[in-house]
Amino acid sequence: MRHRLLTGLFVFGFGLGWSAFWDAKNIHMTQAITQTPVSTDDLRVFPGDLVCGKREETLNEDGPSWVGIIVGKSSLADVRNLLSTFSNDYEFIEDNYNTRFIDPKFLHETEFPSSIRLCLQDETAEVIAVAYNSPLSVPRPNLNDLVAEFGLPDAVTWTENPASRIVFWFSQGFATVVTVIPNETDNTNFQPTFGRITEEIYFPYQEIEGYEDRWPYNQTRKFNEFLMHPEEADFGPENPFDFEEMIAKITAEQSRTPTPTFAPISSIPTATP
Repeated sequence: MRHRLLTGLFVFGFGLGWSAFWDAKNIHMTQAITQTPVSTDDLRVFPGDLVCGKREETLNEDGPSWVGIIVGKSSLADVRNLLSTFSNDYEFIEDNYNTRFIDPKFLHETEFPSSIRLCLQDETAEVIAVAYNSPLSVPRPNLNDLVAEFGLPDAVTWTENPASRIVFWFSQGFATVVTVIPNETDNTNFQPTFGRITEEIYFPYQEIEGYEDRWPYNQTRKFNEFLMHPEEADFGPENPFDFEEMIAKITAEQSRTPTPTFAPISSIPTATP
């Protein structure tokens, strides 16, 4: 009887001890896993969201143009009329964050954009973001094409997608989203993916000095801030591009000499600051 009682007490005590240990372990794991709560506004990251409401009112309103749509001058009606010449499939969407036109087709075999997002001020387009959702079999400009026209960029940083980066030329009022996924060498039908341009963003001209503290750069955020395991989606450092090598190759081509002036490639309309 005494033996049974001791055995029972031991089992009971061991169970309490194990339960306490497991509860403490669970609490520790929960604390390690639980992220600091963030507001939905904190999750609005440029360029996935244009964050129009964070633009400073003192910024210059003059900017470049896209196919005749001029930053700071063209109206929403102008954009609508232009898109009607591309396709009748664009759907107009307006909410508290962005005004946008979207073609519901998932992939585009043409040179036409899949979506156009706008920041509007009194029905005037202050920011224009043009995205191209083309399959990899369709050629797209590459970052080296832009460097050949614009010269070295002013800044490169993360997007909200670990597989892409955003590149800025502030004095040109231009930024572009490029992929950093390694090129697919096994499929000869695929175009190069590393440096492929997927979105062009036109905004008012800015001074380069102090860009870190102004929209749009101050609305970007490191891609892994809210990811549990960022190493699982590692596509290189913040700036994975070798611009010195890029410039050397461009300079060696007789027909392509890099210039810091704003002389966009054929798919990007020319504008003069």
